[in-house]
Amino acid sequence: MPRKHTLSIAHRQSAKKRTATSSTAAAPSAPRARSSHSPPRKRARVNEDYSPTRKRARHTRSRHDPENDPDDDPEDDPEDDPEDDPSPSRSPSPRLPSPTPSLLSEDTYEDVMAIIKDAKVNTPKWSINARYALTKQIQSGGQFLPRMIGPFVSVYRTLLVGITVHDMENPYLHASKIKRFQAFSSVLRRKLIDNFESFLVQVPAFDILVPGLEHDMVALDFIASFLDTHARSARSDDSAALRYEIVNYIPDVTLPDGRKIPRFDTANRNKTQRGFENISTGRLLVGREMRDEFDEDPEGFCRWVRHGKTVIYSSDMPSFLYSEEDYDPECLDAGLCQGELLVQCYRHIFTGKRTAFSAPGVTHGAGRKGIAAMNSMDRVTPASIAYVAVLVRFALCAQLEWTVVDNAFSLDRFYDLILELFEDADWASDTLRWWNYTVFGVTGDEGDEDDADPNWPPVRNSTASKLRAQHNACRDAKAADPAKALHDTELEYLDPEGSAGREGRCPGR
Repeated sequence: MPRKHTLSIAHRQSAKKRTATSSTAAAPSAPRARSSHSPPRKRARVNEDYSPTRKRARHTRSRHDPENDPDDDPEDDPEDDPEDDPSPSRSPSPRLPSPTPSLLSEDTYEDVMAIIKDAKVNTPKWSINARYALTKQIQSGGQFLPRMIGPFVSVYRTLLVGITVHDMENPYLHASKIKRFQAFSSVLRRKLIDNFESFLVQVPAFDILVPGLEHDMVALDFIASFLDTHARSARSDDSAALRYEIVNYIPDVTLPDGRKIPRFDTANRNKTQRGFENISTGRLLVGREMRDEFDEDPEGFCRWVRHGKTVIYSSDMPSFLYSEEDYDPECLDAGLCQGELLVQCYRHIFTGKRTAFSAPGVTHGAGRKGIAAMNSMDRVTPASIAYVAVLVRFALCAQLEWTVVDNAFSLDRFYDLILELFEDADWASDTLRWWNYTVFGVTGDEGDEDDADPNWPPVRNSTASKLRAQHNACRDAKAADPAKALHDTELEYLDPEGSAGREGRCPGR
């Protein structure tokens, strides 16, 4: 009982204090009595001069007052500090006015750089606000880079070499005479230059940055980092798009002897159980020349691969690249790059998931446009085929994280080998014509073939031995009959004559 009484008294005393406090707050004009034990307060100067610093302090306090206008941000007040005046060279405030309707005429190098710097500080993914149309176009160009020039090309080297020799009369020859570029092979120098010119064609807004980047290596490194960030993000998004959806495109298989290989379980989201851990995905990854051996004992073949007794190389050309109907062991490029799974994944990435099983010419389903439509892409290119093939190979393997090497299989080398196939002009013409019809509904007799982009990166790498031997045999046969030589506007980006036919010409300009 004494304890309850004590608590009751404490509660009553606390209530009295709260009442007194609230009364004091309700009547601010009443002076508060000062205790005799409290120290004397300093009197404020009544005629104190105005100070911008004191004004900023008052604004800072008012920012935390919910009764104040939330838009009253002291950082937007130009009177706060003479040094806070906005200038083109500084990062803009997040509350900048909307851009002018003109896309290119009102923006300068300093404006674009300031917007990109501001986005790096104030956005989690270095994303540009859609109100800045020109700078947003540059960001979109960075996202399209892996789909245009491949996921393994150095963005920094592309900009460094490309900008250095940009608008030169003979950029290839000029680059070969620059000491810091002599460590690069002639093939790599040419590839970097062509990639840069292709990027300018795809992203004309980048022209505004070229003059400033020519003389500022720090800024060039900064922009390369910006583009590379979005290129890596786009590749990651494309890989994630196929990570689980690809199993929906794998069919059941019935072997000639009646045995069945069931499709991969679509409910199984464990990627480590793919690859040669499963006979369904293993059959798609095995080289097409070895698939008959695989079909004799699928479980045993997969076990041999897992134990390292059978090695799968990049040059083996996985089965998913081939059409099931057209494969010919005597002509290894027949049906190559026309596999059903490859086509479905290509549509998934470039024209949208809903078009994966669509008829030719359906470029996007309902809802958001696909990557091809958003980037004005109306033709299939060798680089885009190779890019999707790399994504498919990774989606089918058992690796959880993106990595270039899977045992003896290199995705980088695999990408180059697919591009090498398109060095054969006749095969490339037939293959691209087939792809353009299958994906975009374009035939050789319809549409304006002059609209085909001639600035996609050329391919000048060495080729695999068996395919090179077959291609050389075809060339030798046609050399005796020049009338069979094929000229096709779809192949303007190719260089069948080698580097000699293109020296002195800057592609895309």
